[in-house]
Amino acid sequence: MIGDMPEGLLAPEQEDALRSAAVVLLDRFLADFGHLEAGGDFADTDMVEYLPPRFLPKYDHLFAKEFLVCVATVAWKLAQPGHSMLACVGEELALHALVTEAEGILEARGAEVDLADLLELATEDADYELLFSMAWDGIEDSDTAREAAKKSSVPFPSASRNNPS
Repeated sequence: MIGDMPEGLLAPEQEDALRSAAVVLLDRFLADFGHLEAGGDFADTDMVEYLPPRFLPKYDHLFAKEFLVCVATVAWKLAQPGHSMLACVGEELALHALVTEAEGILEARGAEVDLADLLELATEDADYELLFSMAWDGIEDSDTAREAAKKSSVPFPSASRNNPS
């Protein structure tokens, strides 16, 4: 599992929904990548449903490939024994997408839907949620944000623990 989640935090139905969500999203996002490689518009992808909408003009096929890898990596980490940490904001967004899809699957099955504990325990902090808030629109153009962007590819300090190299 991911982060500091205690064993048994998730019910078997929730674990199954996360596995199903991984299969669904990986299939859909692979199709999206093919669509983009053929010259399609990112706005017409399934991936766009799970990403901060205010950055839509910046999303392209390279971003889609990187996000697809993040989703696959997080799906792998969820299936592993022991504890693996999320390595970056991309992986936090991928987990958010997997949880969103899993909650939809659980709702359709009439099972317990709430996976908030998973997100809270698995993510470094809740800052990735600010990316979805339109209240912060334009902040990426500030001097502070430009300075932070220079450091954006640096992994979380805790990411080196128990992560594949």
